[in-house]
Amino acid sequence: STCPKWKAPKSPVGVQPILNEHTFCVGMSKYQEDTCYGDAGSAFAVHDLEEDTWYAAGILSFDKSCAVAEYGVYVKVTSIQHWVQKTIAEN
Repeated sequence: STCPKWKAPKSPVGVQPILNEHTFCVGMSKYQEDTCYGDAGSAFAVHDLEEDTWYAAGILSFDKSCAVAEYGVYVKVTSIQHWVQKTIAEN
């Protein structure tokens, strides 16, 4: 799904995050856990119950103020997976 426009985070300089097929939004959890300043680059982990495995589904691209009811914007790992693998292989 997409971030509701009224919930999408805004930077102090007025930059809106890019929302497209390569991104997804995550709101505050039921435990009131949230992203905070400096968390950009962190993984959004998902638990595959069938495999009992955790994997990174997204990388936080746009963080926001701490503990506010706004959405964090993540880049889908599947959208950048080829680039990541190529970059690692080259280095």
